[in-house]
Amino acid sequence: MKKTLLALAVCAVMPMAAQDSHSWSSGQDETYPVSRGESSMDSGRRAAPRPAQRDSEATPQGPNLDVHFLQADEYLITLEPYKAGSGWQTVYIAKLVTPASAATKQEAEFFIINASKKGEKVWTKHYALTRPATSADLKLGAVAYALDGNCEGDIYQGPGTREDNLHYSWFVGTINDDSNLYKGYLALSGYKVKPSALRVRQ
Repeated sequence: MKKTLLALAVCAVMPMAAQDSHSWSSGQDETYPVSRGESSMDSGRRAAPRPAQRDSEATPQGPNLDVHFLQADEYLITLEPYKAGSGWQTVYIAKLVTPASAATKQEAEFFIINASKKGEKVWTKHYALTRPATSADLKLGAVAYALDGNCEGDIYQGPGTREDNLHYSWFVGTINDDSNLYKGYLALSGYKVKPSALRVRQ
């Protein structure tokens, strides 16, 4: 696949906290958030690689920040669903403004705090909390999330500071190659990612 081949040479531009159970389906056809209009179909128009500027293993500073500098109440949201194995999609970090209810047709309102959609308010059914991935999560076919920035060579390293999360988006993809874990990376929809940089939904 063209996108996978490109990933071998370049780390290019690509990206949820407690969610309501109604927001997700289960089983083989489980879906995950994605961004409208931003998908793996845009493979020929990716921006240049962004090298790591700092130590991605830095200790988060400030209250309620986990190892990826995300707060406990920050969701990853999109406007449309993502299906495992369907390439990659961009996701955004957002704060909940209005909870989902019958009155809102089970859509929740969010305020996006990062990347190109920073400052926008959106209604969506596609949202979730996430957590740092563990070794048990690193299975072929699993859906995971990585920061779209802070690369070292062609490997995504994860956020090095809180500012990385505010500046870059994240992307969601499917783990499709774990044969290089002994080298310190795996492939997320064809892109090399350091295991400690990955997140999964709670």
